[in-house]
Amino acid sequence: MSERTQDKSVLAKIAVIAGILAAIASIAGVAWTIFHRESTDVADYQSQVSATCEQINKILAAEHNEIFDFTNDGGGADSPDDLIRVRKDVMLQVMEDNLAQAKNAFAALNEHEVPGDLTTAHQSAVKAQDAWYTAIERGMSEIRERLPAKARLADVQKYNTGDRGANVRLNSAMTALAGKNCQVTA
Repeated sequence: MSERTQDKSVLAKIAVIAGILAAIASIAGVAWTIFHRESTDVADYQSQVSATCEQINKILAAEHNEIFDFTNDGGGADSPDDLIRVRKDVMLQVMEDNLAQAKNAFAALNEHEVPGDLTTAHQSAVKAQDAWYTAIERGMSEIRERLPAKARLADVQKYNTGDRGANVRLNSAMTALAGKNCQVTA
């Protein structure tokens, strides 16, 4: 065999070996991509949490001017707030509707499978949600019992229509669950 033929034979063997190594590397790369993908479960769930916070915040922030009665004659008014009357029945209906919509939004979120890394934060969020519901219901009960049918705005402002502590705990728990600022209540 000539020297040229031997060189071609060695080069051919090297080319075959290089081709085999390239094929193995390609297969390994594809397998790595298929079997070792980064999970997006946590990020996807946290996006849903953020969307739920935004949804509930919009529900609670909606203006409901129908609760106000501006037809007052002004008699006995000590401040501008005394000139505005609040329709108790309409206000309670708005509060009940808002609470029901918020409960539905939280229930829809809580039906989703929670990634294992977020289990503790989710449990805290559910407890905060329940405490918030209780605080809102307690405020509505107080209004139902103590407020006259057409109360002065100044009188309504004296009542606790929501527990600030429950609001803070809910916002904190939802922020922890979302992994970023997630304010449900103002």
